[in-house]
Amino acid sequence: MTVHHHVPLPLARATRLLNPGPLVLVSTVGAAGPNLCAVAWAMPYDKDPPTFVLALAEGHLTFANLLATGELTIGLPTADLLPQALLCGSVSGREADKWAQSGLTPLPLPGCQAAGIAECAANLGCRLVAPELARDKGLVLATATVAYGPADLLRPDGTVDVARYPLVHHLGGRRFYAAGEIHEL
Repeated sequence: MTVHHHVPLPLARATRLLNPGPLVLVSTVGAAGPNLCAVAWAMPYDKDPPTFVLALAEGHLTFANLLATGELTIGLPTADLLPQALLCGSVSGREADKWAQSGLTPLPLPGCQAAGIAECAANLGCRLVAPELARDKGLVLATATVAYGPADLLRPDGTVDVARYPLVHHLGGRRFYAAGEIHEL
């Protein structure tokens, strides 16, 4: 076991030390039409029902669509979709059709207005649970109503097969990490 020499780190970068979950692509639909955005801060919140927390900026079209409809789809992109994810996180949905620009394919999900993303490893159709939390803090608490993905996405133990589907984590700026070496203890 290695003992590391610790020094003070910039507190402004503290959020980059604790990455809560994988990079996700969020799909919404509203009066201005369908939209996609990349979200780097997403994490599970509860198992029953499956509930997730995402941080979304209030000024974005995705945020407005979400508050208007109470619905979103969370897509889990793999490493090969990084260029599309970067585009979806860099361009405003008010100025561009991100579906057309990214070349991603809308995937209808039962009971969901917001499309899933056919190229993603998995898609979760979700309903907004606490609109006041979103309005006050920009935190989206959403419960999954459907989950779809390839039949070989999950291993027999129920974990994602990251060798086949390398999920992505945002490290900050234009740096990402795709799921790599696995350690089973």
